[in-house]
Amino acid sequence: MSDWHDVGAEADITPGAPAIARIGGREVGVMRDPRTGGLVAIRNRCPHSGARLCLGTVEQRIEGEPGGRYALVDRTVVVCPWHGWEFDAATGVCPEDEDYRVAVYPVRVEDGRVLVQA
Repeated sequence: MSDWHDVGAEADITPGAPAIARIGGREVGVMRDPRTGGLVAIRNRCPHSGARLCLGTVEQRIEGEPGGRYALVDRTVVVCPWHGWEFDAATGVCPEDEDYRVAVYPVRVEDGRVLVQA
């Protein structure tokens, strides 16, 4: 059974300022999605090279087509600060290579405090 863990005040989590907590021996980061204002809870370790993933950015995904056409899609990704690998904020799956994924966790706010289930 998973427990809910308090990781900090919601007001302290702004775009570019994640809350990092150690839960069950793992670092988990809670980041603000600047597009929706919602919170994303994700393991703070890129499975590609081990970077602290929460030092990266949360942004809307851009997809491209042959011929140089690009479009924003209705999908939020966490972008690794080392090599730019992207991970879907809802599923943790890397859109370019589904063999790479990172754990994502349920997150909620109660009385101004951010709780992560892990």
